[in-house]
Amino acid sequence: MRDKVTVPAIHARKGGPKLKVVTAYDTPSAQIADNAGADIILIGDTLAHVVLGFEDTLPATRYNGASHCCGRTRKTRCPGVR
Repeated sequence: MRDKVTVPAIHARKGGPKLKVVTAYDTPSAQIADNAGADIILIGDTLAHVVLGFEDTLPATRYNGASHCCGRTRKTRCPGVR
């Protein structure tokens, strides 16, 4: 596993190498992002609209986010899955 991406580590990179941040709505996308060297893989409330087919993001629950996050963390080495 790579080093954790912490807030101080992000601040330390200011003016240096750019962070590679990707949003992944499914496990295969997260694996691709991880293999490409993403520093942080996001799972946002837009999964309600993009993946679950809702008209907006309001129906997204913590359960939806947690279940999507769990799939990503099982299949990636990226410590910055959030």
